Amino acid sequence: MHRRAYAQEHGASETRASGGSGWRYSAHATARQAGDGIMAIEPKQHRRPSIGKSTPHKRTARHAPRETRANSSARGYDHRWEKFRAAFLERNPLCEYCLARGRVEPATICDHDLPHEHDPHLFWNNTFTGLCKFDHDSTKQRMERRYSGGDLLRAIARAKGKT
Repeated sequence: MHRRAYAQEHGASETRASGGSGWRYSAHATARQAGDGIMAIEPKQHRRPSIGKSTPHKRTARHAPRETRANSSARGYDHRWEKFRAAFLERNPLCEYCLARGRVEPATICDHDLPHEHDPHLFWNNTFTGLCKFDHDSTKQRMERRYSGGDLLRAIARAKGKT
C-alpha cells in the first residue's frame, strides 16, 4: 500500500517538510493534537549545542591572521626564490631528516634553517634543508617552537644525523 494512502487510512495528516525534502506523516504520541485530528510535526533543526559562552579563537602573537599577512612574493618568495628552490631540491632530492632515520622520502620543501622573519638579508644568507612535508610541518615546527639561534641549529644538526 502507498504511504500516503496508508497514512490517510489510519487518520494521520500529511505536510510538506521544510526545504522540500518530502512528505512527513505523523500519528505518533509526539504529534500535536488539534481538535479531533492529529497534526503533522515540523522537522527539527539540527544545531551543534553551544557550550558556555562562545568566544572567538585567539591568535598567538607569532601568527598574524592570513588577511593581514602579505602575499608570498611580498614576503620574498618570488621568481628568484622559485629558481633557487628548484636548483636546491635538484641537488638535495631526499628529505635529510628521513635519511637520518633510515627512511627514503623525496624532499618537496626547501626550508630555511633559521626563521628569517621577513629579514631580506637572513632570507638569502641562511642555511637550507631539503625536507618532506611531514618533517617540515611537524618536526621542524616543533624545533622552532622549542629552540632559537644556535640551539636551533644544533637541534637541526642532530635531526640530520650530523652530531
